Amino acid sequence: MIPFSLAGGDKFVGGCQLADGRIVMAPWNVPYIGIFNPANNTYSSLATSGTGNTIDQYQGCVLAPDGRAIFVPWTATAIGSFNPVTNTWATVGGVLPAGGKFLGGTVLPDGRILFFPSGPSYFGIFNPATNTYTSATPTGSALPGSQDPHKKSYLTVRHHLLS
Repeated sequence: MIPFSLAGGDKFVGGCQLADGRIVMAPWNVPYIGIFNPANNTYSSLATSGTGNTIDQYQGCVLAPDGRAIFVPWTATAIGSFNPVTNTWATVGGVLPAGGKFLGGTVLPDGRILFFPSGPSYFGIFNPATNTYTSATPTGSALPGSQDPHKKSYLTVRHHLLS
């Protein structure tokens, strides 16, 4: 366990609730994930490795159908994965390009995870069943990019309609 201090800032950006009720926090400028257990108000942490850096790493996480927390890479060069059953961290999906990439994600109906682009002109897609990453360039409407996220656009990605 890594000691935790509230001093300083920019430790975590976003998080997700695990099936057991714990909250896992995505590392932003720290080399560890934060884990808060609301049942007993305890905090613990787990070291991360293989992320490529410890600056502006992840933009939140998504709970995968298999129960893992999947971390959305911003400048990290790997997708992060926390297994709550074994309490272990791993990087999955291969090596990703450096630089700002994704600002959030969601689970698709087929169980894959869609990462929302910030800088790139493509979506990231992670398949938790196979631990593989691919990118998908949308067809249809132009990718919204930095437009107002509350405006609705319709995009077709690999024959799935997203709204």
